[in-house]
Amino acid sequence: MDSITSAVAITPAVILMIVIYRADKLEKESLGLLLRIIIVGALAIPVAIALETVGESFVLPLFFRENSLNWLIFDNFIVIALSEELSKYIFMRRVTWQSREFNCEFDGVVYCVIASLSFALIENLGYVGMMGLSVGLMRAVTAVPGHACFGAIMGIYYGRAKRFETEGHAAKAAALRKAAVIIPALWHGAYDFFATVDSDLAFGFIGLVVVMYIYTITLVRRAAKNDSYFVQPGGNGDISYYLFNDRR
Repeated sequence: MDSITSAVAITPAVILMIVIYRADKLEKESLGLLLRIIIVGALAIPVAIALETVGESFVLPLFFRENSLNWLIFDNFIVIALSEELSKYIFMRRVTWQSREFNCEFDGVVYCVIASLSFALIENLGYVGMMGLSVGLMRAVTAVPGHACFGAIMGIYYGRAKRFETEGHAAKAAALRKAAVIIPALWHGAYDFFATVDSDLAFGFIGLVVVMYIYTITLVRRAAKNDSYFVQPGGNGDISYYLFNDRR
């Protein structure tokens, strides 16, 4: 892979990582934590591949004819989308949920988007290395921003889950953690489904992408604008505690 092709594969994810990092206005996350998230986002790829291989090679053939409508639906929504979003979530949560830096709701968006873009970056290198520059250019405006959208939607629920957990509402937090996987998996499944069906539905794919981008940008801007520190019940109950005490 030459330098131009490599740059096309890597640059979109890096730019979007910088964008989401700068969108965090209340308190920036440490570079050490972000680096760990980037690493685990990449590590999620072999797990997702293993799950997808098992699903497509052994599970789906038991129930559906290959490339039938039912096959495509279950393959895109369950085997691919759910496997990838769950893998990203599990690895990302492992290094962030108990972190003392996770003290604002928007932090969840940052963590999930960074993990998703790390996943997308490695995935993109594979696709571009096999298929060339034209695929990289197409994925720069579709698949890579798509992963950022899935991560942002995941992060909205993940950040809310942490707030409820901090406030002592464990059941609500658990429900939101499940939503943090299921909701982006539905968006991801719809994206993949429209991308893989015949060309007659290309307009549907473009429409879905536009709607998803607008929806996600609106969510992220609103979340960044309304971000606030978590306040633990029975503790200091004062945001100044989080401003003037070491959280690392």
